[in-house]
Amino acid sequence: MSTIMKGARALLATIAPVTGHRAGGIVTMCATAGTVNVPKNTYLIPIQNRQPQVDLLVKVETGPNADKSWTVAVAPGTDVTCVSNIGGARHNLTINTPMMIDPPIVGIASAVVKANWVAGTDPTGQEAINSACLFENIQATLGEYLSKSPTTAFPALVLAWGGSDPADGSSTSTLSQRGRGGTDSRLLQDTFLASLFVSRFDSDALRRSDGLALVERLSALWQDRRSVDEQIFSGPPGTVVQRRSRASGDGEFYKRFHCYQIALSVTRLLQREDTRTYYDFDHALINAISPQLPVIPGQGDLTMVKDAKVDL
Repeated sequence: MSTIMKGARALLATIAPVTGHRAGGIVTMCATAGTVNVPKNTYLIPIQNRQPQVDLLVKVETGPNADKSWTVAVAPGTDVTCVSNIGGARHNLTINTPMMIDPPIVGIASAVVKANWVAGTDPTGQEAINSACLFENIQATLGEYLSKSPTTAFPALVLAWGGSDPADGSSTSTLSQRGRGGTDSRLLQDTFLASLFVSRFDSDALRRSDGLALVERLSALWQDRRSVDEQIFSGPPGTVVQRRSRASGDGEFYKRFHCYQIALSVTRLLQREDTRTYYDFDHALINAISPQLPVIPGQGDLTMVKDAKVDL
């Protein structure tokens, strides 16, 4: 999975306390053959009306294995405990809801909700987010941006990735290029823009009060966070709230909604990925010590090696 997507999903999970109580339950997974390892925090997307509901994201909870993963067997399968990424009654899934693992895990044939989920509840009080999702539409105005996103209720939060820049100064190194994370690696800051839409028709002043209270609470939940649900998504110094602002205008949209925006960044390690070729060891060794011998068949066949990449 893209590190950017992983960070965005983690940022949403971080604000789960203002989205209500999380839903959760059992998902029965079946392997195509043998057994398949499913790690903790593997993401699943419910399929409803033949469409993936990306705003109802679900993640796998701690498993019984030493590395907190689950071992999934062939049919009838293995019951895996899962929880919604954020809270809300919309995340209560019904029995036999099919689930799509994202990104896919090779060897998993199916994943289905075993029984109805009922724990999810909507938030209450002033500091409440009733809908939150990941969405990007670069060309849209704020009104179009909101209407095209999967948001269903207000106040609503829409999170989008804005870009990446070298994280100079984030490292404690004394080197001149302090954004360096080591040999062939560099620290990057992924910037995200959270747009908060608040709408209530009884009072413009109360609408403003709700919006500013949520901006303050969201900032506190995000600031200096490095992990959520035992998943590390940012290196030092953790999540940084860079800027908070209000979007304003003269159109009809701004008479019905107050829009507040929070720019924040997470730090990650970008490592160079090399693709190298080399001669098979036995052939190369024999040809090196015995250049007078005839060329061994297969000597010219190079083996491609892809370096492993480890995220911070």
